[in-house]
Amino acid sequence: MRSRGDNWENEPGFDPLTGKFKHIDLDRWLKEKKVVEQARNDGKQNKPSTDESFDGIPAKIVAWVNNRGRICRQNVSTRLDDLERQLADIENPQELEISRHEAEETAGAASAALEGEVNKGRNILSDQQEYVREEDKDFQAFRRESGLRRLPDDSGRKWFWRYVLGFFFFELVINATTLMDANPFGLLGAMVQMGMICAVNILIMGWIMGGVVRGAHYIGVFRKAIFSLLAVAIFVAVVCFNLVVGHFRDSMQAIINMPAEAAVAADLNAVGSDTFDRFLEGWIMFDSFQSALLALMGFLFFCVASWKWFDRDDRYPGYGRRHRQRENRKQDYLRKYGKAERNLEEKFRFFEDRLKDIREKLRLKQSRYREILSQGERIIADYPTNLGQYQHDLNRLLGAYYSANRRERTEPEPPWFSEQKEVDKEILSAPEFNVPEQESIKDVADTVDRAIKVLQEEFRKSRRRFPTLEQAMNRLDSPSGSADERALAGPAEALV
Repeated sequence: MRSRGDNWENEPGFDPLTGKFKHIDLDRWLKEKKVVEQARNDGKQNKPSTDESFDGIPAKIVAWVNNRGRICRQNVSTRLDDLERQLADIENPQELEISRHEAEETAGAASAALEGEVNKGRNILSDQQEYVREEDKDFQAFRRESGLRRLPDDSGRKWFWRYVLGFFFFELVINATTLMDANPFGLLGAMVQMGMICAVNILIMGWIMGGVVRGAHYIGVFRKAIFSLLAVAIFVAVVCFNLVVGHFRDSMQAIINMPAEAAVAADLNAVGSDTFDRFLEGWIMFDSFQSALLALMGFLFFCVASWKWFDRDDRYPGYGRRHRQRENRKQDYLRKYGKAERNLEEKFRFFEDRLKDIREKLRLKQSRYREILSQGERIIADYPTNLGQYQHDLNRLLGAYYSANRRERTEPEPPWFSEQKEVDKEILSAPEFNVPEQESIKDVADTVDRAIKVLQEEFRKSRRRFPTLEQAMNRLDSPSGSADERALAGPAEALV
């Protein structure tokens, strides 16, 4: 059996790296150290003798167990010291003071940034607020002067262009096919001619007629009379125009029916002169049904186009336009209100995230603190059980030696074979684990939490400093405002 000094090989009972206690396999240890074999050899020689003091292999076993216990206790103490240093590092006053200062500085900068963003937004909204009020004032004055108590109706605007363009192309195709056989250039020439005729009927005269009919709804008698007369004049002009178009087809047809030499000699002036002669001789007397149909279709499409041009806006002149202008002002205000809110929220989120980052670092410190503290407390809690095992190990090792020695002896054993040997008391008492108070990190964490709550409350108050659409209108909830006026304003988009 080899020894190192007075003690056997070091068998550590605690691993400082993992923080776990280690138990030795006593049977394997007895076999590798040949304790039983040595005990038998000593027994055959009746060693130790009855008058010998406690020494030899038993003394080495006691020394080894005690030394192993002291090494274990020292390793535990080293581990606990390391944990204490880690806890102290987490509770480092300088680092915590830096975190506190950073949180306070961030909170101050956030407050100034929010105040600046509120002032910027209010300045932008101030101009828009005046625009909304002026537009609403003009609109309400217009309603009173015009005696209007109803809501404007501009629902026809949604599908207006689809109808008008549909009418245009429908008339173009129908009438072009009607005129095709009377045009020397065939379908292409007919479509060019009918394109100009459709433009006059639908896009020009229809637009004029729609506006004139709307003008006939003025409340003033004089204006109403003027626009009514204009409507009659336009109606007569369109009727005449389409009758001339029908006679024009007859003139073209006549040219087509001429002999080739005469048709070539005919010129544009001759066609125009013949058209007007036909119109003056009999303005509804057409040579063919197709010509009459051409005039009738042009007039009918003019009528439906005039109706759609009239229907594209409220029947009272300017009412729908003023209403849309007011609504556009309100929408502009809401858009700028929303943009001001988003800018304010972006500022708030930026500083809130910075404070939350600081809080998260402190939370990780607190979590690490609790983890390390738990490790130390677990080691202290496990120490009595694990170090108490050393007495059991000592009894087991000495018992193995004594039993093997007795079986081989022929003389009485020493009296100390029956004595109870105990491990050193000092190794059974756990090292101290001095835990630093966690007040500093908790105090800083509380400071950051308060800063976040203050910032959130300041953000909510800042949002309420933007005047809403109701406040911008400054009349929607007024008792003097009529039900129609409140309905016209529509929902004010509760943005607060």
